[in-house]
Amino acid sequence: MTALWSIVNFILNLPDFFDILVVIFLILAFVRGALRGFWRALWRFLFVIIVLDFSYLTLIEPFAHFIDYGFWSMMGMTINVTLGGIVFHLNSFDDLIRQVVTYSSSMGYIPATSKLLDPAYVAAFGMAFSKVIGWMVIILVTHFSSWMLSSLLYVFPVRLMVSPTAREHKYRPLGAIFGGLTGFVYVICFSVILSPLHYGFAAMANSAQYPYIFNEYMMKTAEVLNPNTSLLFGWVDFDGKPGGFLPDIFSFQVTDDLSGETTTYYFDQEFVTFIADTTAPAA
Repeated sequence: MTALWSIVNFILNLPDFFDILVVIFLILAFVRGALRGFWRALWRFLFVIIVLDFSYLTLIEPFAHFIDYGFWSMMGMTINVTLGGIVFHLNSFDDLIRQVVTYSSSMGYIPATSKLLDPAYVAAFGMAFSKVIGWMVIILVTHFSSWMLSSLLYVFPVRLMVSPTAREHKYRPLGAIFGGLTGFVYVICFSVILSPLHYGFAAMANSAQYPYIFNEYMMKTAEVLNPNTSLLFGWVDFDGKPGGFLPDIFSFQVTDDLSGETTTYYFDQEFVTFIADTTAPAA
């Protein structure tokens, strides 16, 4: 086991680890596209674009609610977590966020001026977190689980739209290009969403206090999967713009009950504040 962790540690400490992963992924995408040929690779590329656009426009909110409550209810799942001798019963993702706030508040970590003392803000923050996770789930599902659907649709009716004579020619170099483009789309999707989240992961990694004491390899993984320092995809950081390239996903609103004023927040910024406000002050 020691040897295994030594290998993991060596891999995670490789220079430009994120870029190495990206290059390997894109090479495999090129090879897969070449093997499938132009027509199937082209269809796969168009299918991915259509599915991701459709999901972005229509499925993010339903997925967020499913992650927040639906999944837990469907599985009948309850997670019991003990922190500082206090047992917390988690029945939803919203519970997780609220209980972290409850624990940190009971320990006196949260500043008196923190927005986390506002239940409406905590609820909106939790839903925004669920939206981010929901988009990541959509990306993973379309990448790993949609091959069968796109293959079936290619057999009928897409394949029938191309003449038999044209189908005989694989045009493998063009297939490789469209295979690479499909891989590039997924790399961009992951990079764009990991870029703003990394600031929160970095805040966790710098904490040696409850409730963010994690395995060092978990934190190292979050550290190296950082597109902001990538030679190839560092541009997705967008100069730290709130919400990055996906402000619709990363933004959430809170309405003040007294004044009626609505304030827009960005999850990537509030995530860092959440970690800072719920972490035990350094000794």
